[in-house]
Amino acid sequence: MKRSKIINSLFIALLLSIVSCATAQYKANRKSDYFTEIITSPDRVLLECEPIDESNETAGFTISVLDEAKTVTNVIQGNVISRQLCDDRLIKIGKILEKGRKIRIRGHGTLDRAREKGVAYRFPKHGVAHDNGRVLQFSDISNETGMCHDAYTGSEKPCPQSADHIPFE
Repeated sequence: MKRSKIINSLFIALLLSIVSCATAQYKANRKSDYFTEIITSPDRVLLECEPIDESNETAGFTISVLDEAKTVTNVIQGNVISRQLCDDRLIKIGKILEKGRKIRIRGHGTLDRAREKGVAYRFPKHGVAHDNGRVLQFSDISNETGMCHDAYTGSEKPCPQSADHIPFE
């Protein structure tokens, strides 16, 4: 009896690992000469508020995305914001990641630059990956449930910058 439970447990663990590997995704689409859209799974996204000065009153907001080559592309908010505003953004965007299976991140820039090995990031489900030197200027983030956050107007619906999104596949 115990042996069959162990075998069943191992089978379920194996099945879950196969399914989780199959659902992880990354796809980048160049929308124009200087606009890119990334569609990915939430487990490939890290959020960070990086302190700008020693007082810790201001911060830079960054979304780090694990790409198909197991390197990290950074999507940054170009302007400096208050630490409180950045922490609020972490919570709001964290909920978008929590409640979605597919995440759409849009930014200004292209991903044409050759990959370079930089700073290391740790993704809980994917291990360590290095920054690739590619950067986009953050525009908006959304999930397939309709939750969104726009870099300029926040979480009002619909995100104004997201109006031309194609539906999730």
